[in-house]
Amino acid sequence: MTGSMRKKRTMVVNRRVGEPTGARACIITGGTGGIGRAITMAFAQEGFDVAVFGLRPGEDPLVKQLQEAILRSGKQFLYIKADITQRHEVQQAVAETIKTLGRVDVLVNNAGGGMNPTPLESLEEEDWDRSSI
Repeated sequence: MTGSMRKKRTMVVNRRVGEPTGARACIITGGTGGIGRAITMAFAQEGFDVAVFGLRPGEDPLVKQLQEAILRSGKQFLYIKADITQRHEVQQAVAETIKTLGRVDVLVNNAGGGMNPTPLESLEEEDWDRSSI
């Protein structure tokens, strides 16, 4: 296929008929480093305002660098320090996201809890829950 015939790959987001086509917003858990950072940047490049939930303090250099990159792209950025294993923290973070960004269209659960290597048959249910957030 020649360069002029190639179609740009875009992220498709389904929407209901009559729903506003304005700014789209997403929440990304664990979105400040590694794969999460790449996901966050990809959503911003696709036109999404992004809210990132994570355990790093807001003044962490990785958070600040990500914020600067997102703002340079012309999109809104919201970072909320929240432990996603705590229901009340998630509820507060989602409410703050909706208040700030106006909506949530996409949720990316990228965060995961770590644990020491354990044989599956010895794994406690609470450890499983924490590792597969």
